[in-house]
Amino acid sequence: MVEVGQEDMNRLKEEELDQTVSVGEWLLLWILTAIPIVNIVILLFLAFSEKVKPNLRRYAIATLIILGVMTVGVLVWRYF
Repeated sequence: MVEVGQEDMNRLKEEELDQTVSVGEWLLLWILTAIPIVNIVILLFLAFSEKVKPNLRRYAIATLIILGVMTVGVLVWRYF
């Protein structure tokens, strides 16, 4: 097991703070996800890209799950 020193912990905390998402980024994401078809492309990119901030990745994955559940629910309700 690898021990993590205090310097490593401080560096990790600083990197985590640098990963915060600004209000402008959230607004841009909100506007882009309001556009049909573009929203799915943007969410797929955010969910599966390694270069995306962790908060945006988690948001995209959660949104895709919700969209999937809603789509299945609508299809089940419509055809059964």
